[in-house]
Amino acid sequence: MGNERRKDYTVSKPVHMLYMAVWVTSLLLVGAFLAMVYTFLKSGLARSAPDVMGVNPFVVVGLLAFVIVCSALGLGVYSIVHTHRLLGSAYRIGVVLREANEGKDTKVVLRDGDFFIDIGAEINTLIDRSRGAGPRPPAAPVTGASTPPISPG
Repeated sequence: MGNERRKDYTVSKPVHMLYMAVWVTSLLLVGAFLAMVYTFLKSGLARSAPDVMGVNPFVVVGLLAFVIVCSALGLGVYSIVHTHRLLGSAYRIGVVLREANEGKDTKVVLRDGDFFIDIGAEINTLIDRSRGAGPRPPAAPVTGASTPPISPG
């Protein structure tokens, strides 16, 4: 159950707007880079510009633009993966708390790699205690992972 797929992907509209802004900005950077390269190649300016330290300045500018574009795309992908681990576990914890308040028999089950595993374990302990089942052992994993949770300190 630690590898379950979520059916509802809408966690928060502002977060999804942020995703779209990151991807649109990254695509605009790629488009600007491609337009710059096309313009330089069509105009012939790259052949007539004087070399700076033995290198054509348009090659240096193109290389820097390429690095900026690749960095923006890499950062966009990293931010989306990172926030999925953060918001996915927060969303699941919220669903379990809502179900527990409705009196349903529920547990926090997070996917491998999600954050807040220790909070999920504490919520499971709290739910067990409120149902009269007594506390669970503290080393009980919340995910399907084989590694035990990291204790603070």
